[in-house]
Amino acid sequence: MAGAFVVIALMLVLTYYASRWYARRMNAAPGSGRYIKFCDRVAAGQGSSLAIIQVGEQYYLLGISDKNMQLICELPGFTPQEEGPQAPPSFGRMFSDLLRKNRDSGVEDETQGAVDE
Repeated sequence: MAGAFVVIALMLVLTYYASRWYARRMNAAPGSGRYIKFCDRVAAGQGSSLAIIQVGEQYYLLGISDKNMQLICELPGFTPQEEGPQAPPSFGRMFSDLLRKNRDSGVEDETQGAVDE
């Protein structure tokens, strides 16, 4: 029985680290190099997206599809915001919050039952 718990715990830990590695790999913008940097990319439909790239000090808006890439416009005076949308919480953070919530709700249920009696 203890061996099964160890195997499950090991699988959870390996899954956690594999998902972190995969997320980092997928978030890395393909094509970012020494002189060109993808600043942001948003899906605009199936197989198409809009991207802001930085070349030197200039920023450009590109339309990207499965078949081609097209310059939409130059973004003069564009400065990326330092504070963007909050990144989603990590799996570890979500799991510990869930455990804390369940632990706290269990304590409330026990005290509530004692008061009702």
